[in-house]
Amino acid sequence: MSSTGFPGGLRISWVLIGVCGVLLIIGMVSGGERGAPQRFSAPTGSSAPPPATTPPPAPTPEPARVLVAEVVDGRTAVGEDGTRFRIAGLAAPGPCWAEQATAFARTSLVGKEVRVVPVDGETARVLLMEGIDYAVLAVSRGAGRAGSTPDIALTEAQTVATQAEHGLWGAPCGGRDELPPPPPPTTPPPTTTPPVTTPPAPAPPPTRAAPRPPARPTPPAAVHFRSCREARAAGVTPLRRGDPGYRRGLDRDGDGIACE
Repeated sequence: MSSTGFPGGLRISWVLIGVCGVLLIIGMVSGGERGAPQRFSAPTGSSAPPPATTPPPAPTPEPARVLVAEVVDGRTAVGEDGTRFRIAGLAAPGPCWAEQATAFARTSLVGKEVRVVPVDGETARVLLMEGIDYAVLAVSRGAGRAGSTPDIALTEAQTVATQAEHGLWGAPCGGRDELPPPPPPTTPPPTTTPPVTTPPAPAPPPTRAAPRPPARPTPPAAVHFRSCREARAAGVTPLRRGDPGYRRGLDRDGDGIACE
């Protein structure tokens, strides 16, 4: 045994254990430094760009109360103060249904107070005092057609009017702005008139020849009658001039006929 009281082999073991422990501690410290996140600072003299800012939305214009004095057409009206406005959401009236649209606008707007919300220039939304959008009301009754970019309310209102054939969607317009031109007149085919056949005239009834009077017996050439009584008895009267037996004494009136 040494002076320390430990055998030589045991002392060496304790030294090795101590060296290993020191190496372990050094390894743990080095590994922790390698795994720690690195932090970078911005270079001196430069600044990050400011974040983009969104401009605040434009304020919604306050609706103005207007008493409607006149209706120009189905989508244009004039207030009592002379303000002219065109109703937003409506297309220009077509010639076929323009009169109907104007009549509906007069009935619904003239003499009534409405709320006018400016949209662009003369264009404005028109709200009835009940809160109803006039454009939607007119389209749903077939008194107007939705514009080129309708919103959902106008699209639904026009679908209802189309299916029910209200106003411009019914006869005679049928959803058209103008009526189609009438078809050209049709020329009826020439009629062939059968020739009129005139029936032949009935043959006249056979004419019966008038019965000829019985022939008078011809007196002998040398006959002489003392009187007409004898001539009548002989059956030869009347006697004409030139007949046998004629003589002037029997012809009292001298007309050439004796014993009449």
